[in-house]
Amino acid sequence: METNAGVSIPVDDAKTFKQSWEKAYLQADKTLSKDGISYEYSNFELIHPIHNKQFPVNPVENPFHILKFNRNVNIENGRSDSKVIEKPKENSTENAIGTNRALIFATSIYDSFSELVNPVIDASTIAEELQTNYFVQTELVVNPTLNETIQKIREYAKLEYTQNDNLVIFFAGHGIYDEVFKEGYVISRDSKSDDVAKTSYLSHSNLRTMINNIPCNHILLVMDVCFGGTFDPIIASKSRAADMYTEVTNEEFIQRKQKYKTRLYLTSGGKEYVPDGRPGHHSPFARKFLESLRNYGGNDRILTMNEIIQYIERVEPQPRFGEFGDNEPGSDFLLLVK
Repeated sequence: METNAGVSIPVDDAKTFKQSWEKAYLQADKTLSKDGISYEYSNFELIHPIHNKQFPVNPVENPFHILKFNRNVNIENGRSDSKVIEKPKENSTENAIGTNRALIFATSIYDSFSELVNPVIDASTIAEELQTNYFVQTELVVNPTLNETIQKIREYAKLEYTQNDNLVIFFAGHGIYDEVFKEGYVISRDSKSDDVAKTSYLSHSNLRTMINNIPCNHILLVMDVCFGGTFDPIIASKSRAADMYTEVTNEEFIQRKQKYKTRLYLTSGGKEYVPDGRPGHHSPFARKFLESLRNYGGNDRILTMNEIIQYIERVEPQPRFGEFGDNEPGSDFLLLVK
């Protein structure tokens, strides 16, 4: 159907259009004129009143050089009193995701425990991958003491974050579990092997509290340490099916996920020792974690927690993942590929 307004509408759409024509409206791009006091509109589209399909409008002359926004205009011989609505500006995918940061701790050398071969190599490779191919500002802390670790986490807790900012915190090194206290610990460089009270260790309960109180909405904790799964007292490892978002844009998908506060963790094992791996070849967990990063989020170039899990869930021993602290249902952790 060809209307008097210069709009081409397929016959089937035209039939339904007539049923509710009074609810139809125009939308257009709005720009300030050179005189600085009036506006000009362009790229007109007629919006179908029922299913919101968009039909381009091509008037011979632009009749909407007007002083006020939302001025009423006629669509078809005065039968419809619709409003010209300015099209919202599209946010780029990069802007929608906010600022990404990664704080990475790696310890290979210990004062009272055996040295490890791969933690620093693993962490350095992961940091480089995040820095090079994702919009992530990375900081690598090598062989820190307990005090240095806590000071660095405190430093990040004092930063100012926007609503869409993301933070990855990664630990690689030794870990231990105390059967008496029923508590897991990250072993720092200066942790004492004969410290029965474990005051020279970073307990998982303290780590949960510190990270949960960082004022960043979206946080992912990754732990490639022995007994890392005991970070969650219940050792939750329920897998979630991959979500399908084939009908929304990247921007809409990001906005949907960024609405909810995120507190997720991923560890290289449960209540058990995990292998360091062959010298120079990464630990089994770090190797698969790197594979997930190097998949670069697939076709949409957005790497999600679910996609990471698909890569690491077959590692032996079984990695553990779940939520902690103030995590909200429906949340996810996203990394945007450059």
